[in-house]
Amino acid sequence: MKNALKKHMQIIHEGSYKLIPCQVCGYKAKDKSRLKDHYVRRHTSIYATSCYICGMQLKFKRDLTTHINQIHCGPVVCEKCGDVLPNYRSLCNHKKTHHVGNSRRNRNFKCGICSKGFASQKSVDAHRLKQHNNGESCYCDHCSKSFTGKYSLTHHIHNVHREDRPYLCPVCSKTFKMHSLLQLHLFTHTNVKPYRCDICGSTYTQRGSMMLHRRKHPGELPLVPPIKLDFLLKSIQPKIKELAKIQGSMNDSSSIGH
Repeated sequence: MKNALKKHMQIIHEGSYKLIPCQVCGYKAKDKSRLKDHYVRRHTSIYATSCYICGMQLKFKRDLTTHINQIHCGPVVCEKCGDVLPNYRSLCNHKKTHHVGNSRRNRNFKCGICSKGFASQKSVDAHRLKQHNNGESCYCDHCSKSFTGKYSLTHHIHNVHREDRPYLCPVCSKTFKMHSLLQLHLFTHTNVKPYRCDICGSTYTQRGSMMLHRRKHPGELPLVPPIKLDFLLKSIQPKIKELAKIQGSMNDSSSIGH
């Protein structure tokens, strides 16, 4: 404990702690452990493990938990605006782009096309490229509808013109174009209502129904509070498996009867 306190005082308050430079690129680390991490991440092709879901290779085994939580645990709802994001990484990026500081003084960089405010010029540039294609229109090859950004065009094609619906509900066999939509749909087969009105406490299976109800409350409403769905999604899995098994048995019986 004394050594840790001494190191803290040297680094933070005295400025006398000697940083250790990387022999390859000159990066300076506070200790040998951080220098080793830097060297492995930046200057080697060593991978300690891989994600068992998507196969992504990771430099350290400890990175796997973070990767799973950020990429594969979702969807989650933004507490600022109520948008549904596919995972925590998308939620973090969404917040940095749209809700940094939640005040105008931190959003002084404006998009010249839509006047939307951002926390940095880098965010503005990314927004212009993603949402407005730097001012150039994009056209859908299927219906000729125009969009101001490649992202909007891709999203349109994916949701409107994509023919395959690869994600199948195990209970009712309804199909979906996106896995996140299937996950949200599963709540309709349980008595779990994850969307609660923060004004009166009424609960709903779908976010849209809750938001429609919430708008009926008079006066200025606060921001929608955070709704994290990953735990609830895990909690309903046994029920979904049970319902899927029952549905499978009914389908088998029907086939035998014919």
